[in-house]
Amino acid sequence: MFRITLPLLKRFVQLAVIISLITAFSALFSLIYVMTSGGPGYGTTTLEFFIYQQAFTQQNFGIAATAGVVLFVGVFVISMIQVRLLRSDD
Repeated sequence: MFRITLPLLKRFVQLAVIISLITAFSALFSLIYVMTSGGPGYGTTTLEFFIYQQAFTQQNFGIAATAGVVLFVGVFVISMIQVRLLRSDD
């Protein structure tokens, strides 16, 4: 089990973790938009909802684009750390 099955499943586990990470950063948008619209104050605002607010509500496309790049870089860095940790010895 530990010498054959788990090492062969490592790539599938890695893919599932990366997809779950991306989903975790983007799954809450619809709930926040429908239920609270980011309020009260900025209590339920996530980075993806902040990007939406800046771009389409306040017309600050530069800030929204910058925040989008920050979100992409954050997810990319976390994914690369995870890839390095689960790197196989093949």
